[in-house]
Amino acid sequence: MVFPNKDEGSVRDIVVQLRQAALEVKLFFSSSQTDGKPSLIICKLRANLKALRAEAARINLPMLMDPEKLRAVAKRGLPAHGIEPFEIGDEKTLQGDVFHPYENIHMKYDLADDVQDLYQRTTLGGHFSSTQRMMLIDSIIVNVAHVNIDKLKADGALHDCFPLHEVDELADLQARWVAWTYWPWRQPITHIKNYFGSKVAMYFAYLGYYTTWLGAAGVVGLLVFVAEVLFQNNLIADIPLSHLQLNATTVVKVGQVVQVYTVPAFGMFMVVWATLFLEGWKRKSARLALTWGTATVVEDEQPRPQFHGHIAKSPVTSASIKFFDPMVRLQRRVVSWLVLAALLAVVIGLTMLIFLLRYYVVTQNPNLLVVTIHGHAYPYGSYVAAVVNLGQIFVMYKIYDGLSLKMNDYENHSTESSYEANYILKAIIFHFVNSY
Repeated sequence: MVFPNKDEGSVRDIVVQLRQAALEVKLFFSSSQTDGKPSLIICKLRANLKALRAEAARINLPMLMDPEKLRAVAKRGLPAHGIEPFEIGDEKTLQGDVFHPYENIHMKYDLADDVQDLYQRTTLGGHFSSTQRMMLIDSIIVNVAHVNIDKLKADGALHDCFPLHEVDELADLQARWVAWTYWPWRQPITHIKNYFGSKVAMYFAYLGYYTTWLGAAGVVGLLVFVAEVLFQNNLIADIPLSHLQLNATTVVKVGQVVQVYTVPAFGMFMVVWATLFLEGWKRKSARLALTWGTATVVEDEQPRPQFHGHIAKSPVTSASIKFFDPMVRLQRRVVSWLVLAALLAVVIGLTMLIFLLRYYVVTQNPNLLVVTIHGHAYPYGSYVAAVVNLGQIFVMYKIYDGLSLKMNDYENHSTESSYEANYILKAIIFHFVNSY
């Protein structure tokens, strides 16, 4: 935790709360100075194993169980609890299964000594992964010490709060991940999840999956392009050279004749590709959620510190909550979407102008932008239009991205998930219109 060196009394009160919550605290000043004194107060936090175990038991933290230990427990049974020995399947009946009965089982953490050996250990031998330790410390800060990090940051009382790297775990992850021998489909996703968390791991899992499928589409696209070039060259070879030098329109028409066959074929392939891609990702993401034990996890969200409204009583719990008038919220969303719709109209208008430019330099005046190489005339008007279109996409993306972020803030969303979902929706709509 990094505090601005302005109010030492406030920092002292927060440190007292953290220590009372069984967190170990170390304070020191930053080397940077303002007006002759250190500008920041740095507070390093950590929790011992006893505190982590207590918090894990309090919040019922889901823990991955060791499949071999569970198998052994099933074979010997639990006579004290009236459970007879049993065994699920055998090697013959289970050899074709992707998941075995004892794999990917998650149970809530318990402090009892007789179950500690059943939990799956990390690569470094501990029960809790780096992400779980950070999550437990964050839970202690918020729920035990009652320190609202987001509110402190919004009020300016806290400059920043972030976890530090674990050198040994980071080195182990780098050895597994940062290497040329690892292709996109061979990323150590489980190790990424254990270090950075399931959200970051799911992101890289999607990138690897997407890149792999794009590679397949790219190979097919390259083959189609090569076929177009060969077919076009064969047709051009049958046309007199003098005619080509005088009329570049012929080259354009030949290319269009070739694309009559290749474009529909590649389009049909991409339709099938997109369907298989989406269904495959649904399956992969569901498998990852099952493996990580996050399939049934629902996060209890707190209001965003940036959310503002009137203090009122909850009709459910009678507790004091921030209330924002639904009609005002609706009005803000209407204004926000009208502004973004106007920007989308500008994008559509620019796209139409680019199409007119392409029509002018390719169809109306094909000889306007032509280069002659070894007696062959090659028009490049379509490439100029493509470059202009690319520039328009880039510039409008920058403008829209900043404006949509401001409009999202203006809508005053109460939770982080609502804020992110609305921002993603705006981004998807714009990217679809701007790119296609």
